[in-house]
Amino acid sequence: MSAAETMHSWPVQVSEDAEIPEEWVQKKVFGTGCSSAVYFPSQPYGLFKRHSVFLGFKDEMFVYGDSKRSIEIPFSDIIVLKHLKVLLTGRLMIRTINRTYKIEYNLTKDRIVTPLVEAYRAYNIKHATPFEIDIKKLEAITEEHEEPLVNFRDRLEQRNIKLYNYLCEELPGKEDKEVLYYQESTEHHLRQKISGSHYYYTPYLIARTAHEIILFNEEDHIAEQPDEYGVQISFIQESEKITWEIERKAHGGELRVLYEDRTLFKLHVPEQSLQRAYTACQVLNT
Repeated sequence: MSAAETMHSWPVQVSEDAEIPEEWVQKKVFGTGCSSAVYFPSQPYGLFKRHSVFLGFKDEMFVYGDSKRSIEIPFSDIIVLKHLKVLLTGRLMIRTINRTYKIEYNLTKDRIVTPLVEAYRAYNIKHATPFEIDIKKLEAITEEHEEPLVNFRDRLEQRNIKLYNYLCEELPGKEDKEVLYYQESTEHHLRQKISGSHYYYTPYLIARTAHEIILFNEEDHIAEQPDEYGVQISFIQESEKITWEIERKAHGGELRVLYEDRTLFKLHVPEQSLQRAYTACQVLNT
């Protein structure tokens, strides 16, 4: 793909004077009453091509559409909003109770996509029930050889600078109280035994503030490199229907994030971190 073709595949902020090659876009977007919207041109996908779509917001909902239809997605129906950032690949994934919407785009123009994410976050913060955090339980999440959790961000900076930077980008002002559970990468011994190659469970970070739940992890939870480029940031609905639990496995356990009886995420927990993970789930389920 030439440089010119690549630029034509970049997302565009929809406005009356925006240069958009498809005539239906402005008419459709302005007809929905969106206060802000982004046009995502068609993208090659293997042997196929994803057709062009737009995503905008108004009031307390997203509006997702193409040349044939538009769908309103109330923020209250969204269980998880995922924002993937890996090299030049960006992706939004909106998961509701009944459906998942996925949009891929060139990350070069992420600055015009971020306001869509921020609109959803603002809704969550406005409507969330303030989360009460027990400092004593937080200290139990800290590894035994470490200092109390008050210095967690400083320790994270030393142990995983990438996740630390993404955490500070999403939550720049350190919260007075926040649950921060970090699991560093560990070797996947069974996969190594079968393949003869080194494989790792990639690291992840859970941040729980008074009003938000955010998971930072890799797109692939099992990889040949313990800490790949980029990150997947998931903004999880604050709801009593969201629960956190540990399922015991032969070599450690699995931290599961559930919406009612549906599994949203499965994250490996090594044997030595199980007690911390159990305590983290208790705090997150409070």
